[in-house]
Parts: sequence; structure tokens; C-alpha cells
Amino acid sequence: MSGIDQTTVDNSTEQWLDTIEEAIEYDAWYLGHWHTDKHIDKMHFLFHSVETL
Repeated sequence: MSGIDQTTVDNSTEQWLDTIEEAIEYDAWYLGHWHTDKHIDKMHFLFHSVETL
């Protein structure tokens, strides 16, 4: 984000999730919060959409 010094942003959650991703095998990773519906590789960003598992 412009206007925010990124060196002061806590990214420990992202680091923790990266550790989990590297340690497991999965077919799909479902996530929200980004206010968008799209797929990037195995990541499924869900905002308005719903997917049946």
C-alpha cells in the first residue's frame, strides 16, 4: 500500500501460513478477506462466490 512504510508492518501471520503451505500437500486453498472472487493456481479467493466441497 502506498503511503505505508512496509518495514513497520507485522507479517508474522503470512510467514506462519507460508510455513504451513510448505509442509502440507493440498488440492485447493480457500481464502477470503480480499474482496474478490478469483483463482490463482491452487488458491481460491472467495468473496461473493460459494464453492461446494
